[in-house]
Amino acid sequence: MSDEIKRRPFEAITEPPKDVPHAPHIFFDGAPTGSVMNGIIGATLVAIRQVPDGDKIMTDAVVTAYLRCSVPAARELVAHLQSAITLLEQQSRMMNMQGPPSA
Repeated sequence: MSDEIKRRPFEAITEPPKDVPHAPHIFFDGAPTGSVMNGIIGATLVAIRQVPDGDKIMTDAVVTAYLRCSVPAARELVAHLQSAITLLEQQSRMMNMQGPPSA
């Protein structure tokens, strides 16, 4: 890697990411733990599942991913998530203003 690329700030990278067919889709219902170690932000992502267990249903949480990222990457992820939440809230308000669909 050249020195120019090493010093280039994250925000200056304008090249689109390469799409990889085997990139995972990560689903999660919560992030019960977070951490910071040596300047790296971490979170453990979990999914809730219900599994038949004889005549009962067992509910538990399983880890789906361990998220680790730099501060700039965490800020970018938070910004994208907040933007999606804002859009969802706007859509919900619009649906509530329209009322139920007419028959």
